[in-house]
Order: sequence, then structure tokens, then C-alpha cells
Amino acid sequence: LNGSMVWDYNNVGMQNGSGFFNDYSTTQGALILPFHDDSLKYYLFYFDPFPPDYGFYFSVVDLNLNYGFGSIISGLKNIKLLNFFLSEKLTAVKHGNGRDRWVLVHGMDNNTFYKFIVTNGGIGLHDTQNIGSFHFIIPPSGLAGGIQGEMEFSQDGTKLGVVNVTGIIDIFDFDRCTGQLSNWLELGDDSSLVNLNYYGCSFSPNGKILYISSGYPDNEIIQFDLNNDIIDSIILSKQIIWQATTQKFLGQLQLAPDNKIYLASGDANEIWPPTGVTSFYNQYLSVINNPDTVGFGCNLSSHSFYLGGNNCMLGLPNHPNYT
Repeated sequence: LNGSMVWDYNNVGMQNGSGFFNDYSTTQGALILPFHDDSLKYYLFYFDPFPPDYGFYFSVVDLNLNYGFGSIISGLKNIKLLNFFLSEKLTAVKHGNGRDRWVLVHGMDNNTFYKFIVTNGGIGLHDTQNIGSFHFIIPPSGLAGGIQGEMEFSQDGTKLGVVNVTGIIDIFDFDRCTGQLSNWLELGDDSSLVNLNYYGCSFSPNGKILYISSGYPDNEIIQFDLNNDIIDSIILSKQIIWQATTQKFLGQLQLAPDNKIYLASGDANEIWPPTGVTSFYNQYLSVINNPDTVGFGCNLSSHSFYLGGNNCMLGLPNHPNYT
């Protein structure tokens, strides 16, 4: 799903695979989870951050239909789960029972997490929880409004990182059995004096290091050492491990199955207004090769992974950890 279309495995638009309430520019705009009891059916979660259709939705993909090429089930398309303004954050993690899954989104003008549970019986809102920094449509600084920014679980699902372009960096512990967030650590600065433009976040494979991308004009990759859980020590551990020397916008971070972290980027002039221009910067991903290592030994290799002539701009596929 790219905000308007779902494709089948032949890269052809899927039957009934258009007309979603979604937007191409959303940070974590879509998420796919398999059914418990049917390997050919999938939930497609997404949200529209803008009126008049803003809210959180799901549709169901059935690969049994259309001669095996799949189709969106007409009666299970654009089913609204929440009917209000949300930030551009959507992630999931496996329940402590090893079978069900948690799906989390975050509100706007509040500090509210909305936690859904996906079971064999369907999808239900488990609870809401007010914890962490407020995500403002117009922050106290008035410098810039912002709903953009990534939310990611650690590889083992026990920690959740949340960033926002208004200067928020939050870390929580997560109980996969109860769904409760706790032990909030505030590493950013969303005060009235700053606009730090944090966009992407990812934990290292061992969960002991947090990486943050800071977009234009800072163009930095930041590292926090979480080995000492004292907040002052974590803040003091902050290092800039790479800063782009040209006018680039650093986007999402994604921990991959090879235990490396990949970074999307694009030339700042290509990002906004979006031009669709292909350039060196958006044809390659940067790679953190040894993300469990504190400091420059993490070995960030800028623009080293070629996308085969394709481009990614700010986003990467939303593949949650431990699902």
C-alpha cells in the first residue's frame, strides 16, 4: 500500500485494491498482519491523517480470490476503528501468549496511546493509556506543527521508542502480556525553544542502543547508549555518529533481518514539495552495519545499498519487530 493502491506479487494493482482512506506522505501509513488461522488472509491497517476522512482503518486481503492473485474483500474494506485525528505512528508486536498481536497508534494534542489486540476472533480496542510527551498539532513553540515521526518496538518487544518532528524522543518499557507502557524516559526536548525535527527511530538488535534520525536542516544520525538505565547517563551518552554534509533529509530507520539498520533519505528539495525526482540520495539506503556497538564502531556506511533503480524518499516498509 502506497497511500492509494495495493499491488499483487506481479506488481499489478490488486482487485479492489484502490480507494483507501490513506495518504502517500504518512510516516507509518500502513501495516500488514496475517490472520491467525488462515495463511492466505491478511489484515491491512492504515490511517488517514487528514480531514474529512481522518481516522484509523483496516481492510482484509484474501489471496484465495481472483485466481490466486488476491483481492480486497468488498465487505471488509475501509472499516473504521477510530474516528479522530492521529499522529503518523503505527506499529505492532506479538502478545506475550505468542499468538495474538498488539497494534498501537498515537493521538494528537494528547499523550494517548490507543492499543488494539488482534486475536483469532478479530480486532478490538484493548485500552487507551495516557503516558509520555504530548504530541501537539501546533506545539508550544509555534515554530512548526507536526504529526510526523516513527514509533518502533525493540526486537524483543519489551521497549517502545517514539519520536516526533517537534523534538520528542520517548522510550517506554512494554509488557507484552498486559499491553501496559511504563518507565517513561524523555530524551528529547519539546520545549518552547526548539524544533529538532526528529523523524526516524530504531533500537539496535540487543535493545541496548537507540538510533534517531534528525531531518533537515540538522541531517544527523544520533545514538543513545541505554546500557545504563539512569536518565541523566542516557542523555549524556548522546552522540552524533553521522551528519550529512549536503542538503539531505534523513527519514525512517528500519532494523532488518540481517541485524543491520537501514536509513532512507532524499535531497531536501525533492522532499517538499514532493517532486518524485530520482537522485543519488534516494536511490541508495545508508546502512548501520554494527548497530550493537556504541560510538563510531557502529560503522554507518552512507548511501551504500543500491535499490536497483528504485527510490524511497523518506519512507521504508513498515515491518514491525517481533510479530
